[in-house]
Amino acid sequence: MRTRLGILALLLTATSASADTIKLANGGTLEGVVVKESDEGYVVRLKYATVTLEKHEVVSVVKKAVPGNAAPARLARWDRAVEVMAPKSWGGQPRQVPALVVEEGPLARVPYMSWRAGNYEFNLYGDPDAPAGFELGVYDALLKDEAAKKRCVETLAELLGDEKDRAVLKGLALTGGKQEREGFTFEVTPETAPDAYGGWWVSVWENAATEKARANQEEIDAMTATREEMEALAKQAKEEDAKRKADLKKAEAERRKAEQDARKAEAAAKGEPYVEPPPEQYNDSGYTEDDWVVGTYLWRNYHPGTVRPPRPVKPTQPIVKPPRYYRPGYSRPAGGGYRGGARGGGGRGGFRNR
Repeated sequence: MRTRLGILALLLTATSASADTIKLANGGTLEGVVVKESDEGYVVRLKYATVTLEKHEVVSVVKKAVPGNAAPARLARWDRAVEVMAPKSWGGQPRQVPALVVEEGPLARVPYMSWRAGNYEFNLYGDPDAPAGFELGVYDALLKDEAAKKRCVETLAELLGDEKDRAVLKGLALTGGKQEREGFTFEVTPETAPDAYGGWWVSVWENAATEKARANQEEIDAMTATREEMEALAKQAKEEDAKRKADLKKAEAERRKAEQDARKAEAAAKGEPYVEPPPEQYNDSGYTEDDWVVGTYLWRNYHPGTVRPPRPVKPTQPIVKPPRYYRPGYSRPAGGGYRGGARGGGGRGGFRNR
């Protein structure tokens, strides 16, 4: 059974949220939230994933205000996190990228979603509807940019609902440090730390929620893939998409030919000259069903080439297994285990809603 992709935004404050209806040029419709609009296009939050649409793919966006959640939480939901992060200028369009499975440290084996924009990276750990923690960091040239690091701290503070938590976070030294407050850990990890993966990070996580958020081996196996497998899934999605478009285009050509033959026969039967009507406008993108839209757009917006590099190992240390990455769009239904996201490319079942 096909399901709608829309999810009403649940924000930290009492301000209204929006549930946007996005009319596509091909006649299809997406329901989500436009979190950023620029000359490049639209960044749209769907359920447990984000996608980027180019300007020519969108005909219109209709917004509808819905009530927000007046009760603040110490950590924002994932939808609020995306809506805070996406509109900011990071030196690039924010795009969801494969998230490397972390095997060591306090966040080990806690599934997470990852977004990259320029040399910034944002990671959300655990259940998207009740995150266990957040992490925001910088790479490369920004490692020596104190303003960029302060910006990470200020932005992460926007995702905290408690003023005292924000004060603790902002009180951390940019060179590194850790503080705890009422079950939460606040930490700055310098790029020189062994678990920094080449970046500088500011993080906050709830200790108990982090323990509960750890995935077991069966869930890890179902939710992750190697880089090669990721690339194969993306390739499969593109091939399925190309075939779907070709099939639709062929069917459309056959339909038009049949209608033309019928019109010619009707004109001949009446003894009238045949006049070809003006050509119909036809978009052959093929994105007309929600399940196909999600599978195709998720993989189109996924970038296996821009991922957090695996943690370096000593030359004498054997590599036991290849690094694995979380697939896009995972979720954790209430009372259940984790569900993987896009699995087999752009087809039906490629994205599972709750």
